[in-house]
Amino acid sequence: MALESLPMARFRSAVGIGDLSNVLVKMQDDAEVKVEKGSFSVAMTMADDMSALLSSFLQNNRAAKAKPSSPESIAEECEASIKEKTPNCVVKINDFAKGGVMTAKQLLNYLHQLFADPTEIALLLHAFILMKKKKKDDDELPDISSDILESALENLMKGPDRKKIKAGINSANTARKFSLQLKQNEQSLRKAYEGFITQNIDPLEIYQMSIEKFGIENRYAVLDYYSQALHCDINSYDPSCSLLEFGTLLEANFRMNILRSADQMFMSKMNEGEYIPSTNERDFRLLDFFFHIILQPDETKNLTIELINNCMRYYSGSDKTNFVQQIYSAIKPLPFAIFADDLADAEKMKMSIENTLAMIIDGFARFTHIGRTYG
Repeated sequence: MALESLPMARFRSAVGIGDLSNVLVKMQDDAEVKVEKGSFSVAMTMADDMSALLSSFLQNNRAAKAKPSSPESIAEECEASIKEKTPNCVVKINDFAKGGVMTAKQLLNYLHQLFADPTEIALLLHAFILMKKKKKDDDELPDISSDILESALENLMKGPDRKKIKAGINSANTARKFSLQLKQNEQSLRKAYEGFITQNIDPLEIYQMSIEKFGIENRYAVLDYYSQALHCDINSYDPSCSLLEFGTLLEANFRMNILRSADQMFMSKMNEGEYIPSTNERDFRLLDFFFHIILQPDETKNLTIELINNCMRYYSGSDKTNFVQQIYSAIKPLPFAIFADDLADAEKMKMSIENTLAMIIDGFARFTHIGRTYG
C-alpha cells in the first residue's frame, strides 16, 4: 500500500540505485515524524513502501551486476584491515608459505587458525590481492601467487559463512564510523549487524538485546547503526541478502524505529516534573516497565505497583497518586500498534492499560483525598 503523500512511481522514476539509501532513510525519517504526530496507522504502511521500493530498484539494477564483489569496491575496508594486521600478519603468512608448495585450501585453513572472524579473513585476502596488483615490484607476499589468493577467497565466499562475510564487509565502513561513538571495536559492531540480519527474532527483542549489549545510553545510536549498515548493505556491489530477506529486515528495522519513537515519547513524559537527575539505573527501570507493559498488558496492575516500589525514591516531593498520573500521561500518547499487529486488538490492550492505571489512581486518591486527574 503506497502513501498518497509518497507515491512510489515518483521515486521509481526519479532515483537511481546509487540513491536508494538516501530515499529509504528519508522515508524512515518521514515515518518517525508521522508517529510523533500520532498518525501511526499511516506511518505503518511505509514499511510496505520501503519493501516495494527496494524490490523495484534491485530487480531493475541487479541484472547489470554480473560479477561478485570486486576488490576495488571495498578497497577502503581492505586497506584499513591490512594496516591493523601488518606487519606480524604478513610475516606469519610468509613463514607459512615458505614451508613448501601451498594450495588455496591450505592457505585458507591457516588463516582460520590465525583469525576467528571469517570477515577478517575475507578483508585480508582482498587486501593481499590488491597489494599484488598495486605493488608488483615490491611484493610483500612473494611466495603466494595471486591465483592462490583469489582461489582462497573464492572458496571462503562459497562456504557456510558467506552471508555473514558479505554483511561484515558491507557494514565495515559503517562499523568504523560508529565504533568511537558506541565505544565498541569494529569487529563487535560487524558481528552485531551480522546477528541482526541472520537472527529471526522479534524487533522488540532485538531492541532489548541492543540495550543489554551496548548500554541503555547508546540504544538510539545502535538503531542508527543498524539502519545505516542495512542501507549500505542494500546498496553494496554484492548485497548479503535476497530481495525478500531485505524486505523483512527493512520492516524489522522500521518497527524498531517505531519503538524508539514510542520509547522517546514515554521517557520524555516520565522526565517531566521535579525529578532528580536522570541515571542509567532509573532509566533502566522505566524502560523495563515500558517493555513489559507492551508484552504483558494484562499485568499492568502488578507491573505498576512494582515500578512504584522501585522508582519512588527517584522522585522529589511526589506522592504515589502523582506518580501514577505521570505514568498514565506517558502511556496515553503511545500508538496502538506497538501492542499488537492487529489494530483492533492493540486498541483494546491499550485501553485496558489506561483503564487499569485510572483505577489505581482512583484507589490512591481515596486514601490521599487528592482530586483525580488523567492525562
